[in-house]
Amino acid sequence: MHRGWKSLISLAMASFLLAGCGSQTGQEQNNAAVSQTKNGEMEEKTAGQKDDGEGGTEAAQEQITLTFSYWGDKNELAVKKALIEDFEAAHPNIKIEATFTDGVSYHTKLQTFFSSNSAPDVVSIASDIMYDFAEEGMFEDLTPYMERDQVADQWMEGSMDPFTKGGKIYAAPYVSKVFAIAYNKNIFDEAGIAYPEDGWTEEEFVETAKALTSGEGVNKIYGTKLGDTNSIRDLYGVEALYDVTNKVMKAQGNESFEHAITLWTDLIRDGYSPSALEVDSIGGGFETGKFATSYCATWDMNSWESLIGDSFDWDVVTLPVNEEYGAWTYPAYIDGMAISATSEKKEAAWEFIKWNTLSEESERKVSQLGVPVLKEYVESEEYLNDYPDSYTVKYDKGIFVAMMARVAGQESLGVWAEINDELTKQYNAVSLGETTVEEAIAALQVKGDQVLQ
Repeated sequence: MHRGWKSLISLAMASFLLAGCGSQTGQEQNNAAVSQTKNGEMEEKTAGQKDDGEGGTEAAQEQITLTFSYWGDKNELAVKKALIEDFEAAHPNIKIEATFTDGVSYHTKLQTFFSSNSAPDVVSIASDIMYDFAEEGMFEDLTPYMERDQVADQWMEGSMDPFTKGGKIYAAPYVSKVFAIAYNKNIFDEAGIAYPEDGWTEEEFVETAKALTSGEGVNKIYGTKLGDTNSIRDLYGVEALYDVTNKVMKAQGNESFEHAITLWTDLIRDGYSPSALEVDSIGGGFETGKFATSYCATWDMNSWESLIGDSFDWDVVTLPVNEEYGAWTYPAYIDGMAISATSEKKEAAWEFIKWNTLSEESERKVSQLGVPVLKEYVESEEYLNDYPDSYTVKYDKGIFVAMMARVAGQESLGVWAEINDELTKQYNAVSLGETTVEEAIAALQVKGDQVLQ
C-alpha cells in the first residue's frame, strides 16, 4: 500500500462531510434517527412514519436496497451468497447488492470506494485493515446501536476488541479464524509416542518434533511445520515486535521476541521443520502425510477433509505454552461487518449486520469459514458436534473454541507491511545460516526505525 493513500482518504473525507451537509434532508427521510428519551433510554424515530394499525409502519414496508462489499475465497463466496439469500427471504422489503473482491485487492477496493464517495452501506472488514479507515472517520460507531439493542454481551468475550478504537466500536464480529496444531496420529502411533494434549509445553513440543523427524530426501518425515512469520511477531502476547499505538519499533531488547525467532529458526536449521524453499519442494503441507505436527487454521479444515480423506488419522491440539513467557498466541484474524459513516440507510444496514452476527441460522453457515462468535451457539453441543456428513475425521472443535482466547495483534498493511517483509527476510536468512539472530534483530530494528520515521 502506498503511503500517500492516507492523504487521499483525508481529502475524500472532506468531500463526504460537504456532501453530508448538502443531503441531510434526504438522509433524515431514509434513516431511523436515534434520540434520547426523557428517562435516558434510546428510541428509534423515523421521519414521517405512520402506524399501519398492525404494529408495523409504512417505513418498514418501503423497498430498500443496501450495498454490501466483501472478500474471500471460493468457500467464503458461497457462504456469503447463502447468507444474503436467507436475509432477503426474511426481509422481502430489503434487497442486497453485493460486490465481491478477492482478498489481495480488497484493501485497494475500499480505498477506491471511500475516495470516490461510493462506499457501500455495509462493509466486511478485518481487524488488520480497520484501523486507518476508522481513524479517518469512514465507519459508523456501532456502540449506540449495540447499547440500544442490548446485544454486546452476546458475542464471545474479546471478539470485539480488534474493532474497538478510542472507545468506539466500528464493527460487529461474525467469525474468528483460529490457529492450532494439527497432528498425524499414524506417525505418533508408529513411534509409540502419546498424542499431545491441551496445555502441553513448548519443551514438549520441541522434544516431540525432534523425536518424530525421520528419513531423508523424498522419504523424510518432519517433526513439525511451523507457521509463517506473522505468528512470531508477538508469539507469547508479552511484547510485540512493534508498538502499534505509539508507532515504536521494539525488536532489540525484546527478550520474548528474541526467544521466539531463535526457537523457530533453530528448528528449521536443525532439520526438524522445513524452510520456505523446502516446503515448495515437498509439494504441500500437512495433507501430504509428511509432517507429524503442523500449524493449522480453521480455514484448513474443509480442504484437508477432501485432500486427506482416509489416508491417515489426525486431530488438533492447542498451541503449546512456554513456562517463562506464557502460552503461544496467534494473529487476530477476526472478521466483522461495519456501516459506512456516509450511509443513508444505517438502520437497515444494522438490521443486516444483526442478522449475520446474532442469528444461529447464519452462524451455522459461518462455521464453514471459522469459529462463529455468537456465544450461545459456539458453546452449544450442537455446534461442537455438528460436522458435514462427508467428513471422515471429526476433529476436536473445542480446541479452536479454546484458542479464541489467545489472540494477539494483526497488522499487515502500510508501514507495518514493510516491517513484516523485513522480518521475513531476516528470518529466512537466519534459517539458512546466512546471518545470526543478533544480526537479524539489529537489522530489523534499523529498518523499522527508518520506516516509522
